[in-house]
Amino acid sequence: MTIPAFKGMKPRQVFDTMVAVNIPMKKEQTPEDVADAVAFLVSEDVKNITGQSLNVDGGFFMRS
Repeated sequence: MTIPAFKGMKPRQVFDTMVAVNIPMKKEQTPEDVADAVAFLVSEDVKNITGQSLNVDGGFFMRS
């Protein structure tokens, strides 16, 4: 399936465009971003946090 708006674009250009349009922080999430979240979750800083979800998505699910 070809999307007219992306015609002639390389895959990375399509990805960067989708990030710019859909991610409020305007940057892709990296393995390091996920690793930082994991490091937080295994630290003493979370000793009183239970039953929560942590989305490492640059704000994708918070956009309106």
